[in-house]
Parts: sequence; C-alpha cells; structure tokens
Amino acid sequence: RDPEVASTIARAFMRAAHPERIVVGVHAQNAEGTNEPERDPIAGLEQAGVKCPDHPVCDAVLDGRVRVSRQLWSRAEGPTVARHYAERHYQNETYVMGVDSHCHFVRGWDNVQIDMFRRIGNDHAIITAYPASYGPANQGGDGSEPFEPPTEVPSIGCIRRTRRVNVHNTISFKHDMSTCSTPSEPKRVAFFAAGFSFARGHRVLRVPYDWHTPYIFDGEEISLGVRAWTWGYDLYQPDRNIIGHLYIPAGSPLRPVF
Repeated sequence: RDPEVASTIARAFMRAAHPERIVVGVHAQNAEGTNEPERDPIAGLEQAGVKCPDHPVCDAVLDGRVRVSRQLWSRAEGPTVARHYAERHYQNETYVMGVDSHCHFVRGWDNVQIDMFRRIGNDHAIITAYPASYGPANQGGDGSEPFEPPTEVPSIGCIRRTRRVNVHNTISFKHDMSTCSTPSEPKRVAFFAAGFSFARGHRVLRVPYDWHTPYIFDGEEISLGVRAWTWGYDLYQPDRNIIGHLYIPAGSPLRPVF
C-alpha cells in the first residue's frame, strides 16, 4: 500500500539493460475497489507517467511479467507474511531479488547485479544490504527522469550486531542498522537485510519467508538469515549499489495510514 509502488515497477523495467527478462511479483494490500488507484501496482502506472506502448513495462504487463496478488489492508499480517505471498509469484526464474516498494534503480542494474553475483562464484550466495537513499523530491516518475542513485558509494547500509530488547512482557531481538565501508569485492557478512537481497531462484523454494509468523517486524530478517544459513547459503555485502531506497520516518505523511 505504497504510492511509490507503480513508479518502482516502471523504473525497474525502464532502467534494466534487458527489460524483457525482468519479472515483478507484488503483494498489494490496498483499500477495496478503486479508492486508491495511485497505490495500485497496475492502475498506478498511468499516473506514474507510463505511456504505452513505448514504455517497456507495457509489454511486461501484457505478457504476465507483472504478477499481482491482492489483499485488503485490514487483513494484512505484517511484512513477513506479505513477502511470502509476493514470492509465491516465483515461477522458476534464474534469480530472485527482494526489494521494498519504494525504490529507484541505476541504469543497467540487472547486468551490474548479475556480474556481482557471478564474481562471487558461490551458487548459494545471497547478496544483501540496506541500499543508498533518495529523498521525497525524487518520488514518482516512470524511470525516464534524470535522477539516478549512485553505483559507486563509499559506504553502504549494513547490520553490525543484533541485540536483545525487553518490550513489556516480551523479549525481542533487534538488528542495529549501521554503515559499512564498501568492499573492493563482495564480502561475507553475518546478517541478512530485507531491504535488498539477491540470490539464485532456488532460495525461494528452499528458504521461503515464513508465513507462520504474522505481525513480526523485528525478527523478520533474523528468521530468514538464520534459516538460509542452515540450508547452506552465505550472505555477502555488495561492492556496488544498484538501487536507491526511500527512507522516511514513521510519522511522515508520505506513509499511508491504515
């Protein structure tokens, strides 16, 4: 339920070196009916500035490469369940990438990302990080706008530690988000970041997001990271940045109010 979702989808296709090989899966949690067309993954494309048939996302929609499942926002059960439903759109594609619904892409991002993965030489690698940021001034658009996130960055968002937090009568384990110097080549790390991940497609089949954990926010990343590691996957920090992420505070009017 994000006003940036249609622009994110349009940018992914417009900025890809090979848009014909891109598939997007979205689990939309919107209001009923057409009350929120600007927050709809398909209906919102026109409002984002997409002009068919010239934009590459147009062929993708017609070909079934923009796959959407829908759920009323009042029945949402948190990010872990939503990500699980989004990954159900997987149909044996070679790679799988997980991002949030408010992202910009660098030009040729697909080639950059695949090259990074191949240089690791580990079929069970998961490249993961918190991407570079973009601000509210660069919201909207269809990917043809001049703004582009940087590919070469001196540092990138990462997780340095996990700490135990007592909340009322419960115990929670929280990641502390920080920044790490960008390595000269992808480097193994200890923690999974849900804001960006890239792996071979078999990760979805072997280690899907756990839909038995409703309303979990703190712990979402720990769950997937630990389970992936027990299945033989290794986590890596990227050496280049391919997307920008809209980081906004919880009280911002840019966030929808449920």
